Amino acid sequence: MKDYRSIYEEWLSNPYFDEATKEELQRIKDDDNEIKERFYQDLEFGTAGLRGVIGAGINRMNIYVVRKATQGLANYIIKQGGAHKGVAIAYDSRHMSPEFAEEAALTLAANGIKAYKFESLRPTPELSFAVRNLGCIAGLNITASHNPPEYNGYKVYWEDGAQFTPPHDQGVTAEVLAITDISTVKIITREEAVAADKYEIIGAAVDDAYIAQVKAQVMNQSAIHEMKDELSIVYTPSPWYRQCSGQKSLKRAWIYQGLCGARAGTARWRFSHCQLSQSRGGGSLSAGSFPGERKGCRSGFSHRS
Repeated sequence: MKDYRSIYEEWLSNPYFDEATKEELQRIKDDDNEIKERFYQDLEFGTAGLRGVIGAGINRMNIYVVRKATQGLANYIIKQGGAHKGVAIAYDSRHMSPEFAEEAALTLAANGIKAYKFESLRPTPELSFAVRNLGCIAGLNITASHNPPEYNGYKVYWEDGAQFTPPHDQGVTAEVLAITDISTVKIITREEAVAADKYEIIGAAVDDAYIAQVKAQVMNQSAIHEMKDELSIVYTPSPWYRQCSGQKSLKRAWIYQGLCGARAGTARWRFSHCQLSQSRGGGSLSAGSFPGERKGCRSGFSHRS
């Protein structure tokens, strides 16, 4: 176990850490158990990356822990000779996801690795596609998947578009663990990154290529054209996905007109007869109230990170 008190004091005194972080830590100065929980160990860099509660400390998800993880990834990429390929970055709608994505991009840029960051929320499969479409060495997805809202995460993908596996996961983990001083992590401003051509916002062009590949998987497009007015589909994406490429792909596949479902959060509006459970503090369709059954839908699909 680390000397959590000395690390806590270091975060309070080191000018590297911002004032908001220090104010958060000051509020727990008399709570030794909370200080211990935040500083007794580093947030574990395990399978696919990081996942933890958002907050100040080395055992929490925050911009400094994200920078450290990205520095370790950058060190490994450089040793693998892949710095010229760049890294694609996507993020979801969780608290701090856009900020963590930006910090990761700027840390990569500071290490001479170009970051291709999506302009807004994108689904996980599109991140996987972007890694291959852009010829990147790796990808980052800022998401904690199904975890409670106080969590966020940092998932690493390799150049094949899949979450990294041996030996790359072990190599990146070793590089992250080798960083003993968070304040030594490289960082530059967005303006400096753009000027160095190490930061690029991506969006519509990758969306179009991704949706084209999705449509290419259709086995009988003529049947869709013929029956589109009779198709009924229940569509239950993650809330943040609904307004992004999922809706675009439905429209382009000529089946959007048949959409008879939406995310659970709007189910009561769309289906007055449906009941919503309140598990995990959010709405979800309860058993026995699946709208597809009530509406006589012939198909359904869901999307999540």
